[in-house]
Amino acid sequence: MYQVLARKWRPKKFEDVIGQEHITRTLVNSIQKNKVAHAYLFTGTRGVGKTTIARIFAKSLRCENRQEDLNPCGECNSCKSIDSSNSLDYIEIDGASNNSVDNIRELIENVNYLPSYGEYKVYVIDEVHMLSNSAFNALLKTLEEPPKHVVFIFATTDPHKLLGTVLSRCQRFDFKSVSNELLINHINKVCSAEEIKFESDLLVKTLARHGDGSVRDTLSLLDQVISLSTSETITEKELYYGLGLVNQEIIDNILNAILLKDKELFVASSNRAKEENISYTKFLSQLLDSLFNLISEIDNPQYVSQEKFKEINFQFISTAELMWIYESILKDSNWVLQSFDIMRALEFSLLKTVEREEILGLESKKKPRVNQVVQQQPQETINLESKLKPQVEVAQSIEKKSESEPVDEIVEEEFVEKNWENFINFAMGENKAVAVNLERAILNEDFDPQNLEIIFSEEEKIFKDFLSEPDNFKSLLNILAMFIESTPDQVKIIIKSLDNETKETQNLMNRVEKEEKQELINKEELENKLINNKFVKQAEDLFNTKVSKIVLGKNKD
Repeated sequence: MYQVLARKWRPKKFEDVIGQEHITRTLVNSIQKNKVAHAYLFTGTRGVGKTTIARIFAKSLRCENRQEDLNPCGECNSCKSIDSSNSLDYIEIDGASNNSVDNIRELIENVNYLPSYGEYKVYVIDEVHMLSNSAFNALLKTLEEPPKHVVFIFATTDPHKLLGTVLSRCQRFDFKSVSNELLINHINKVCSAEEIKFESDLLVKTLARHGDGSVRDTLSLLDQVISLSTSETITEKELYYGLGLVNQEIIDNILNAILLKDKELFVASSNRAKEENISYTKFLSQLLDSLFNLISEIDNPQYVSQEKFKEINFQFISTAELMWIYESILKDSNWVLQSFDIMRALEFSLLKTVEREEILGLESKKKPRVNQVVQQQPQETINLESKLKPQVEVAQSIEKKSESEPVDEIVEEEFVEKNWENFINFAMGENKAVAVNLERAILNEDFDPQNLEIIFSEEEKIFKDFLSEPDNFKSLLNILAMFIESTPDQVKIIIKSLDNETKETQNLMNRVEKEEKQELINKEELENKLINNKFVKQAEDLFNTKVSKIVLGKNKD
């Protein structure tokens, strides 16, 4: 019968456990110094070795032929009975299915009996946080003063759910998540013994990363990929399909579109991703991984010369630009995954990085792709005498003019009205990125530097987010202070989003204002019409007078 890798490669000795040396060393020392506690609490994420170490520790405590390094022999009756789960003196309980008071009372009654042989009787309760409060309370007295021959080992992934009275009665050991480096070494060791090969070392790294620090999860994923593979060599396609990941070609195309600022390539790649019915979480994770790898290896000629980067000239892409792209996608990932329409939100977020020149207010730099030829302009032969002669003549004429004509000592500066339009123009000269984003805002009221309130619509959230970042907001305050020739502490800027309620209020105000203006226009037209009426003119001639004002009465209908 086939045995899965996670069980087949389960450690049998302390040194076989991966990444938990701080715990195994402590337990070995406690046995060596004969200072075994009566209760232990093992905490940590799934698949890092909690139950495995509990079994090895129990076997070492009860082993009939314990080795010099204090590992269990694995051959005596006690070790074999624990491995086969039929030992009378090693009781392993699942806290999820045995969480009632009656289960704990049965355990307490059994505790008082001496072990059938050996010095210790070991009780392991896995997922102990699943016990009910009444079950914990029933166990407290026994846990505080157990018989000398009893050792309790509790294992849990959620220690915060345990009662403080339980935690205080146990020695606590926190298990670490296993590092990717250790997982990669373990995968290579297992695959070497099982005669399994990978198409490249990058696939091993990908598998280890998706193991997420868990040895058991990593080996389970490896088992899943092996079952899918049709040969002894695991290909990239088989690994990605087995892990439920997005086709790497799609990720590479979207990454290329972002780097090349190619909107057409981005749209085509995005449409293909939709057809794949992708997992958005995994898609974002893969894209960020690819970006992170590129940032880490951008100075490595071997990495950037890969076939997937063949169209990109990395001379025109800085590390700072790549880091901005990474940070932008990472910041947006949270609201993207919580959006009502995730696909559109994701496209919007990525399109922002493609169109980063416009959003950041950078000068357009349409750099050629690496496979395009840049035509060199022919160098001119420079005649220094001909170049310098006109400049000397101009300098001499200026000198003569300055001697003959007096120069005004005071030059009056042109007055610039302090309004919204002039402020944006001023900002363009100080910080174009801030000014370009500021142009998308709506001024809520009159331009008041001491209390400037600007509003962005929901569709232009990215511009609001840009200006709300601490560095950009500080720059905006400084620009406003310079514009009014003041200091940043004398100005105030409030940035708001235009929600539905604000929109309705704004629309109502605009409508009322429009109606009032129209009413005033109608009133003026009626007054002019009455003043110029022929009967009014005849009356003016008859009485030799002039009508200067007409009072309109209100309609009482």
